[in-house]
Amino acid sequence: MKAPSDKHYIHGSIFILANRMQLVGDRYTGDITTKQWFLLLAVATSDVQQPAIIDIAKDLGCSRQNASRMLSTLVAKGYLTQHPSPADARRQCIQLTEKAAEKMREVSAVGQLFIEKLFRDVDDELLAAGMQ
Repeated sequence: MKAPSDKHYIHGSIFILANRMQLVGDRYTGDITTKQWFLLLAVATSDVQQPAIIDIAKDLGCSRQNASRMLSTLVAKGYLTQHPSPADARRQCIQLTEKAAEKMREVSAVGQLFIEKLFRDVDDELLAAGMQ
């Protein structure tokens, strides 16, 4: 078998790192996954006042079907509600519940500790260079 090229190795390493980060993140988010957490965050920070599934899918960079599946799970768990838009009954608006607001406060506090631990040995200059 031929050894992977540097490009393939880097691509594979990023993929493995992303999976490991998700697994670790899932330990911090409790009864929801990291991806579901990001969906809640997308709803909370949306530029659209009453976002619909398509708005959230666009913000997350996923398909409408994938966002819809996650949304259904979060509605069933009591984190989100869905209701027809007053302007267009075909458009289903998404809203956070108080349970979601509580979850976001809880995960944000724990998540901040995780981020600080993750970047503990990375200096500010290196972080700034990575943002360019």
